Formats: sequence, C-alpha cells, structure tokens
Amino acid sequence: MIKYEYDFRGCITRTSFYNYHCNDEYKSLSNENGVHETRYEHDVHGALSSQSYWDINGNIVLDANGYSKITLGYDNIGRITHKKFFGINQNLPIFEISISYVVNNICNIVEKTYKIKTIEYNNDRRPDKPPKETVHEEEK
Repeated sequence: MIKYEYDFRGCITRTSFYNYHCNDEYKSLSNENGVHETRYEHDVHGALSSQSYWDINGNIVLDANGYSKITLGYDNIGRITHKKFFGINQNLPIFEISISYVVNNICNIVEKTYKIKTIEYNNDRRPDKPPKETVHEEEK
C-alpha cells in the first residue's frame, strides 16, 4: 500500500510504502533500494521544488538512480530552468542541469539548451577539480 499526504493546497508532500500485516495493521515497507518514503516540497506557486528519499528510520537514502535529493528551479512563466542532483550529502550537488530556451515571436519554444555540470568533491567537501560541463541543444 502507498500512503499519500498532501498540504493545504493539495500538493503532495509525502509518499510512504506499507504492507498489510494482520489485524488491520500495516507494517512499514521499503523498496529494493531501501526507500520507504519520498518527501516533496513545493514553491509558492505549487510547483515541485524538491524531492528526497528516506528509509524507515528517517535516514536519507539513495534512489535507484543514485540520488538522495533533486531540486528544481523555474523561470517566471513556470518553465524548469535548473535541476540539481545530490548524493548522500544533501548539501553538495553531484551534478546540475541548466536549461535555457529560445522562443519565436509567438512565444513557441524553438530551441532548448541543456548544460550539464558534473561536480566531484575531495575529502574537504570542496570541488576536487573544475566541474565537467557538457552542452546539448535540442531544436523543435
């Protein structure tokens, strides 16, 4: 069973996994990666701004893709402009994606550019070397 929780605006804030036990009781359950709960945060407009993964004991865990947390940012018309992906340390992103748009005179997107920055850290939690950056352009 999946339990869903929502905030006052109707935005999902949490999903948790449970298994029916006996006597109408439910037992906490984790998936194959140890994820019991996914927590969601939203900005003032209700758009998803953060998603993180937690185990049964409330400890941060990595999802199937190796991330513990993903954050998103938007421009003033609601398009995603950046994403950050975090490992077990939720304060240090392991890579970032920046998205820029080219629109025509009737505001249709004619080109999207993705800049992907991979960041490696040393033991002092400082970037070990300059971030590796790749660019991918997508034309419509």
